[in-house]
Amino acid sequence: MKYILSLFYCIAAFTGTAQFKSNLTSLSKIDIGLNGLGFTYEPKLGNYTTMELSAGLGGAYYIAEGTLEYYLNEIGPYFSIQPKFYFNLPKRARKGKSSDLNAGNYIGAMAKFVGAINGYNTYPGFLYNIHWGMQRSIARKWTINTRAGIGYAIDADFLFGTLYPALDVKFSYVFRKKKI
Repeated sequence: MKYILSLFYCIAAFTGTAQFKSNLTSLSKIDIGLNGLGFTYEPKLGNYTTMELSAGLGGAYYIAEGTLEYYLNEIGPYFSIQPKFYFNLPKRARKGKSSDLNAGNYIGAMAKFVGAINGYNTYPGFLYNIHWGMQRSIARKWTINTRAGIGYAIDADFLFGTLYPALDVKFSYVFRKKKI
């Protein structure tokens, strides 16, 4: 994980945006989306980076060699960690666009564990992906977050794995203090 963060800092230095002072903030939020219903804490790590730490309940997975199936009718807990590097914050500031609630485009990587509670067709597994995403604020306390990329899923016994298209859309309610 520290290598991914180092890569993000190198990209910031290379693009000449390392001196920009962003207004990214740490956020606590409740999410609902394709992954299910969960809680996310997104602490600010730097001018361009945050880390999403998520836990919740969603659909469960069946992972086999060359196969990844997602079952909405079977429940599974999930835990994920996702570093995000926001690469367009200076451009948004120059254009007068808001970066409230960490609005911006980012590249990220995600590691996710998914369990299976009833487990009729599903089993625990791990999903890893790299992706491009965008997060936008909706009103004062809501965000929409979309991402697309490529990933690798492997069962919990590390016997079977497969590549998969990593797609996600989620809406989040952000807990924030009232401004005085």
